[in-house]
Amino acid sequence: MLAGDASQTVVDRRLREIDFGVVEGLTYDEVERAYPALLQAWMERPTEVTFPEGEPVAAMAARVRDALADLLRVRPNQTTLVVSHGGVNRIVLADALGLPLASMFRLSQDYACFNVVEYWTGHTAVRAMNVPAGRPC
Repeated sequence: MLAGDASQTVVDRRLREIDFGVVEGLTYDEVERAYPALLQAWMERPTEVTFPEGEPVAAMAARVRDALADLLRVRPNQTTLVVSHGGVNRIVLADALGLPLASMFRLSQDYACFNVVEYWTGHTAVRAMNVPAGRPC
């Protein structure tokens, strides 16, 4: 968004967090009580778990990649701010770094952090990652 110009704001639902299905909105303790095997699998193999009535990580990754590709196509060579979630950020960063999806949770993403990724034809550079809000990068 340009300073004070809300007309530049676009909401793209493809950049939303994963659909946690039946565990959406539950705390870890609540998930552990209601779905102990699911929680254990999620902690051991987070990119392989599909939450009941939810979304597989691979499907989330596909929609995030599609959104990013569209964004880069319609805003080439432009600075763009994307506000999203930790899972989305991890997918973007893992792809930018050439990491497999299974490694995405090796990338820390704190609340309200920001990342800077630059894209050129055939090249990507991660300039900053997991920078706390209010800190220069």
